[in-house]
Amino acid sequence: QNYLSSNQIKYISLMSSTFSISETLQKIIKPDLLKHYEDWEKYSNDKEKKGLKLIAAIYKHKGLKKFRAEAPSKKFTNFNTHEEIDIKKAEEMYRKNQVSSYYTSEFGGGDQESKPQNNILRYQKVSEMDFKQCLSPLAVQFLDNWVELKDEIDFCELVLLCLRSLYARYKSI
Repeated sequence: QNYLSSNQIKYISLMSSTFSISETLQKIIKPDLLKHYEDWEKYSNDKEKKGLKLIAAIYKHKGLKKFRAEAPSKKFTNFNTHEEIDIKKAEEMYRKNQVSSYYTSEFGGGDQESKPQNNILRYQKVSEMDFKQCLSPLAVQFLDNWVELKDEIDFCELVLLCLRSLYARYKSI
């Protein structure tokens, strides 16, 4: 499941484009632990990598900038910009967004149910968690600044997934 739209991913990539994964790890991981993270990219999943890109952008902006979320009516706005509105297409789009089958409602859940509603970053700063043990003090400070901004839950979830992955590597040392 992808929490972010393609436009949000492009925006994150643009913001963090100055740092590669290895450069980001060099900036956020304590220097004496860095050798244990050389193959982190190889074993991390896509969400953890996206979280690291977010952390790179947070580091770049010193944790003082929120990420731009796509407006909920973005698809509808794009649909209205076309000169000719196709009623069949509008009807199909409405049906897909509003109607679900009995099977989906009983067994499949929905995107709204599968998205996180809250996470620990709403209640604690990174400096108050065990994750800080593998992070440089400056990275912890920037992440704390960003947590105080109360950014979108989707972004917080990706950062949290990355921090968990980095901390799991630290615990395995």
